[in-house]
Amino acid sequence: MRCTPAGYAANALSAASTLVALLSLTYSTSWIFPARWRRCSTPGKSRRASSTASSSKPRAKADEAAAKQGATRVEKAELFRQSDVISIHVKLSPRSTGLVSAADIALMKRDALLINTSRGPIVDEDALVAALRAGEIAGAGLDVFEGEPKVHPDLLTVPNVVLTPHIASATLPTRLAMANLAADNLIGFLVNGKPLTPLNPEVLG
Repeated sequence: MRCTPAGYAANALSAASTLVALLSLTYSTSWIFPARWRRCSTPGKSRRASSTASSSKPRAKADEAAAKQGATRVEKAELFRQSDVISIHVKLSPRSTGLVSAADIALMKRDALLINTSRGPIVDEDALVAALRAGEIAGAGLDVFEGEPKVHPDLLTVPNVVLTPHIASATLPTRLAMANLAADNLIGFLVNGKPLTPLNPEVLG
């Protein structure tokens, strides 16, 4: 089933809440709390955005939305070099698998954090563990894992990481939206012979 706009909105809010919680907890367990994070940042000067969109229209829309938030598009390498926090929010695909590589993590500042509430295989966990253990980055917060449901055993041995069991969607509004969507698809199939939001409509004829 494809998600509906209401479902996307509910899940986005849930993921955002998880992101804030992970960020707070990760900073509390990391080895450093940068002084600059005790001050309010200036919009337009500290925000960065990166995109790998190949189509000019989606990229133009993304640039327009970013500009309204005071964000600036930068290349991926610059994003990793400059950011205090790298937060991953992309869908898993062949293109995004391994998107955050050892080389990317090596560019991060020693007082930076990496947060992943997206999908585990997007981040090279071996490289992440090595960076955490060596103190090359301050910490990480992970709600997803590369070998899920298994957790990389070395992630359980480093003190500067916060792990949660893929619960970013575990809020009442999101779970209600998921249940309602499943019920609506079942009703649509039984009544009209066609689910409401099929992933592969071509098989329905």
